[in-house]
Amino acid sequence: MTEEFDVNAWMVRVNSRGVSGLFTDKTPDDKQSSEYLQLSCWMDGMRESFEVDVAEHRAVAKDPPDFEVRIDDHWSSVELTEFVNGPFLKKVAMHRRIRINYNAYHGEGFVDAQWNKAKFLEHLNELIDKKAERLINQSISVDILVVATAEPWLYRTNVQEWLSGEYPKSKIDPFNKVYIVMG
Repeated sequence: MTEEFDVNAWMVRVNSRGVSGLFTDKTPDDKQSSEYLQLSCWMDGMRESFEVDVAEHRAVAKDPPDFEVRIDDHWSSVELTEFVNGPFLKKVAMHRRIRINYNAYHGEGFVDAQWNKAKFLEHLNELIDKKAERLINQSISVDILVVATAEPWLYRTNVQEWLSGEYPKSKIDPFNKVYIVMG
């Protein structure tokens, strides 16, 4: 990542989809800065929520995994992925092309952007399965999967409740740990 971080360029990129734009990357530098930002949020969360200090991190030359982190003198591989409401984003893009306002904050878009337990768990499991299959097909082992989201109507309290006693039930589980970072 370059020394200077252009906040304005990042904001334009993040808002380009209209919602949930954590990984809206135009260039390799954009991708690197997006991933580093999500890794930093996860590292902060580990420290604040679990009192786990992620002492060091380093980008991995061959992606995946995205990073390696040192926790308690042990290096672990970290893969980042984004949790988004794909069908909703497709509708946003379609409505933008025909210049009709459709967003997560009113009307039909508001209804379409909502989450419930069944929809959330189904989408999370599908996301983990897809990521797991891709890694297994490439014979790549990853210790930690960090799922980042900025869904506007997905609240931490709901996610905690929906995952209470539950856990992602991936068909294949190559990850030692799965964390959700909410932005």
